[in-house]
Amino acid sequence: MHSDGSPFAPAHRQLHPAARLGRAAPLVVVFWLFLAGCEPNAGRQEPTPTDPAQTQSPTGGDKPAPLPTKEDAERLTKALEPFGGAASLAPDVLNGVLVWFLERPLKDADVPEVACRLEEAGVPFGLRMQSGTLTTESYRRLFAVRHTIELIAVDEREMRALLDHPGSDRVERMQIGGPLVKNLDLLKRFPRVRGLGVGNVMLTGAVLDPLAECRELRSLSLSGSNLVDADLAVLTKLTKLEWLWLGGNKLTTDGLVHVAGLTELNSFDLKPGYFNPVFTDVTLAHLARLTKLKSLYIQGPDVTDAGLTHIKGMTALRMLSLHGLTKVSEGGMRIVAGLPELEFVEVVGAHPPAASFAGLRGAPKLKHLEFKAITPAALGAMAEHLSQVPRLAEIHVPNGKDDWSAVSTRYAEASGGRIKVVPRK
Repeated sequence: MHSDGSPFAPAHRQLHPAARLGRAAPLVVVFWLFLAGCEPNAGRQEPTPTDPAQTQSPTGGDKPAPLPTKEDAERLTKALEPFGGAASLAPDVLNGVLVWFLERPLKDADVPEVACRLEEAGVPFGLRMQSGTLTTESYRRLFAVRHTIELIAVDEREMRALLDHPGSDRVERMQIGGPLVKNLDLLKRFPRVRGLGVGNVMLTGAVLDPLAECRELRSLSLSGSNLVDADLAVLTKLTKLEWLWLGGNKLTTDGLVHVAGLTELNSFDLKPGYFNPVFTDVTLAHLARLTKLKSLYIQGPDVTDAGLTHIKGMTALRMLSLHGLTKVSEGGMRIVAGLPELEFVEVVGAHPPAASFAGLRGAPKLKHLEFKAITPAALGAMAEHLSQVPRLAEIHVPNGKDDWSAVSTRYAEASGGRIKVVPRK
């Protein structure tokens, strides 16, 4: 997904809905449905929805629908070949929605055949269309197709028409932006919502209160939403959250106390960027109870070895990003090495002294190390230590004007050919 070729990027820099929705973005909602569709030989007939009382979810009961596969993407692309575009997996807040990217806008005349082809393909998917090209009736036809549909509506009027459809009470995943975000009360219409993304819009205060009613939420993105510390209080009600994105807000360490009790989180993105808080040892103390986390960003020159002691219990961590941790010594890196599942470490900006990396020697599963800003001389000074990390296979470095050939040879010789120094593409 990322052009820099980073081994760390695919796992922890996943595309967030807020990154895809600008401040003036049209309304976006993702629908997860189980509705009867076209008969295979019905030609141009419209799909007929099932009685909502008869079907509760795509898998029955309260279980979420299965995630799509690469084979599903190929099958969907083939089914919709006459209309152009291609299907691809989008690993975001929707946790693996299959999105069909169109090369041209759909026309109303296309919709009946598209609906039938989607039914026959039998693939869970998301459909991203150009805004303003279809009538409300066409949106209704697509909304009646089984599995997942992601629709972009041009205005709130069209979306409200869709909310009146019999399947609206079975919606599980949503992305919203534009006019609807001024009235989150509409979330009460979706008691089964499990995934919610709110695109870069200004949210604060009582506007967020309806979120407290979404007790089934598993994933939530509020990135770039102008949040302040007090706004995070509503999160304490969402104890089933597993994925949370809060990057690009006006938060400080004090606000993160509201996240401390979300112990089911396995992904918490407070990625460095505009208005993000700089971490301190106290910040990490607030996060210490999040022992199911699989990835974590830590940024700020004020983090010390004492602060890193709070991540000792995060034994599920596979990815760790360290931004400007210049005060961390060998003892702090030894704490990092003690994380039993850790496979990827990214070092951004100013890095700890070379001697500190001696602490990584005991990391049992560390395979990939990436430096965003380092010179060949600085990396060479670490060779004595990093060559002894037992499973380290690749060190990614900046692809600038520096010549990495000498240091690459040094690492290859020190590790018996095991470690490769790889300039990012």
